[in-house]
Amino acid sequence: MFKNKEELEELIHSLKMKQAMELDLLKQRIQLTSENIKPLNLLRSTLHEIIGNQAVKSNLIDTALVLGTNYLIKKIAPNKPVNKLTRFLVSFLEFSFMKYTEKK
Repeated sequence: MFKNKEELEELIHSLKMKQAMELDLLKQRIQLTSENIKPLNLLRSTLHEIIGNQAVKSNLIDTALVLGTNYLIKKIAPNKPVNKLTRFLVSFLEFSFMKYTEKK
């Protein structure tokens, strides 16, 4: 099989070197995997995916617009409008904005 002892020892040495390199590579992969599954990194990567998605951006902007407008309508209009005209205007604003946002 092997011609001499030196050949066998050389083969053993090269296999040990290969094993050591593979072990280092495995340790690096484990380190990288443990970094990627930390909660902060998971959250960060998820946010990057969300920010990169145009549909999600559009939905977030629409939602912020709806919430902001509803907040302003509630702040501008009194809780119980004093007269019928004010009550009608508040209801009209709320209804028209609701219909506008439903179209999107």
